[in-house]
Amino acid sequence: ALAHGGGTMFVWEPAGMEFEGLNLARPGTFFEQHLNGGGEASFFTGTVRANGERSLVALRTVQPAGLHMNTPLVIGVGSNLDAFYADWAAYAFSHFAVYVLIIVFGVVVLHLTQRARRASSLEAEWAEAKLLERSAELSSFFEISPNFLAIVDMGGASRKLNPAWERGMGYTADDFRDMSFFDFFHAEDMDALTMAIEELRLGGRAKNLVARFRNRDGHFRHLEWSLASRHETIFVAAQDVTDRVAEETRLQLMAYHDRLTGLPNRVLFFDRVRQVLAAARRGRKKAAVMFIDLDGFKDINDTLGHDAGDKVLQAVAQRLVRLVRKADTVARLGGDEFVVLLHEVASGEDAASVARKVLEAVGEEIPLGRAGMARVGASIGIGVWPDSGTSVDDVLMAADMAMYQSKKKGKNRFTLALEDCSGHDGVCFGDSYLVGIDVIDAQHLELADAVSKLCKALREGQTQSAVLELFEELKSCTEHHFATEHGLMVRHAFPGRAVHDERHRSLLRELRDMKPELAAEGALFLTDKLRHWLLEHILEQDKALGEFLNGLGGTAPGPPPAPRPAGPSRRGAARGGVTQADERRAAA
Repeated sequence: ALAHGGGTMFVWEPAGMEFEGLNLARPGTFFEQHLNGGGEASFFTGTVRANGERSLVALRTVQPAGLHMNTPLVIGVGSNLDAFYADWAAYAFSHFAVYVLIIVFGVVVLHLTQRARRASSLEAEWAEAKLLERSAELSSFFEISPNFLAIVDMGGASRKLNPAWERGMGYTADDFRDMSFFDFFHAEDMDALTMAIEELRLGGRAKNLVARFRNRDGHFRHLEWSLASRHETIFVAAQDVTDRVAEETRLQLMAYHDRLTGLPNRVLFFDRVRQVLAAARRGRKKAAVMFIDLDGFKDINDTLGHDAGDKVLQAVAQRLVRLVRKADTVARLGGDEFVVLLHEVASGEDAASVARKVLEAVGEEIPLGRAGMARVGASIGIGVWPDSGTSVDDVLMAADMAMYQSKKKGKNRFTLALEDCSGHDGVCFGDSYLVGIDVIDAQHLELADAVSKLCKALREGQTQSAVLELFEELKSCTEHHFATEHGLMVRHAFPGRAVHDERHRSLLRELRDMKPELAAEGALFLTDKLRHWLLEHILEQDKALGEFLNGLGGTAPGPPPAPRPAGPSRRGAARGGVTQADERRAAA
C-alpha cells in the first residue's frame, strides 16, 4: 500500500480491492501508530482495519530531501498471517530439503556478497577519487575566479578569501584576521547589509545588493554582492561595478540635469518645486520661486558665438549657486532662462533681497578668454507661496508673469508678483494689463476667465467633451473680441490696423493649433502657452491701440459691437464686466 502523509490511500495491491481514497489517519490504525512513533520504519502484527485481515505489516516513511516534499509518503508491505502459517505448515515436511537448499544458496549468496563487496569497495574508491577531483576543481575555481569570493561567519570573522581580493582590492587574508569583514563596508550602506544578514540568519534565501567596500588605498569601490548562508556561515561572491554605477549616475545626471551647466533641468525642477511647496504647506511656511531671464544674452550669442554664450551661461549658473543656500534649488529651464526655488522665506521681501543679490552678481563682468569680457543683465519675476497662489501652477504662473513685467519695464530689474492672484487656475490680471478702453478691458477679462476655466478643466481631468466645449467657448470669445477691436480700428482709422489685424489672424491660428494638444499636455504647460499668447498681444498691440483711442479725447467712440456668437453667457471680471453702458459707448 502507498499512502499520503496526511492519511489518504493512493495505491493498494493486489488489485481488486477498492481502497483508494480511504483515510487511514484514524486512532488505533497501524498508520497512525507509525506516524506517532516518529521512526522511519515500523513493524506491526494484528488486524488491518482496511481489509479486516490479520497480517504482519511493515511501514516506512519516504521523504527524500532532494525532492523538497512538504509532506512524506508512507509505504506499507503486509502479509496475511493465516496464509503465512498455512504455507508454513504445507511446507513443514520439506524443511530438511529447504535447509539444504538454504545452505547451498547461502554459499552462493556468500560468494556473490564477496564479489559485491569487492565491487562496492572499488566503487567507493572511484567515488573518493572523483570527490577529490571535484574538490580540486572547486579549489581551482575558487583560486582563479575573477570575482571576489569569501567565506565568513555571521559575526564577520573571515575564514577564507580567494586571490581576487589581493588582485582587485589589495587585501590578503591576513588583513581581515584582526578585523571584522563588515568593518570595511561604507557606513551609509551598513543598514542594507545588516538587514540582508539578518534575513539570512532567519533562513532567508540568497541576497543581492550593491554596497561600497573600502579599497586598501582608502577609496571606496562599488561592489555587487551575492550573499548566501548555511548554518552560521556566509558565502560571499562580489564583483566590482564601480564603472557601471558611475555610468548609471552619469546617465541619471543627463536625464535630470542640464548638460552645459550641471544644474537641475526642467523635469527635476518641477519635481522639487512640488516637494518644496508641499513641505511649506505642511509647515505653514512660505516658499518663493524666481524666474530669471538674461538680458543681452542673445547679442553675445549672435556676435561672439555659441562658445562665448555657453561660458556666459556657465558663469551665471555658478554665481546663482553660490548665492543661495544648500537647501535651495537653482535650475536651468532652457536657453537663457533660469529659476531659483527658495524653500523657506519669511515674506516676499526676503525673496526680493535675494533678487537684488542676483541682479548684482549677474551684472558683473564675465571673462570670455580671448573674446574679452561680457556683461548681461537679468529680468526677474518672483512668485511667493501662498501669497501669489495656492497651487504649484499658480505660483509658477505668477512668477512668470512678474518676470515678463520686468522685461516690459525696462529689464535688469525684479518684479514681485501680485498678491491677488491666489486661487486662479490660468491667467490673473493686474492693472498693468489695462488698456484704458472699458469694452476692450472687459473683453480681456472675459478671455482670461475662459483661459482659466479651460486650464482648470485640464488640471482636474475633466472629460474630453467638457474640455473641447470650453476650448470652443474660448475661441468664440476670442473671435468676438478681435471683431470688436477691428471695428474700433476701422472706425477711427487706426494707423497700425493692418499689422494689428495680421496679428489677430496669427493668434487665431496659434489658438487652433493648440486644440490637438489639449489631451496630451498638462494644464501647466498649456497655461504657459495661453498666457503668453494672450498677454504679449495685450502689452505689444492692444496697449498701443488703447493709447491711440484715448488720445482722441473722452471716451473713444466705436462701431456697434460685433454680434456675440451663441453660447454660454460670459461674465466680466473688472469694472463690472461688459455693461450696457460699455456697449452704448462702443456704439456711439
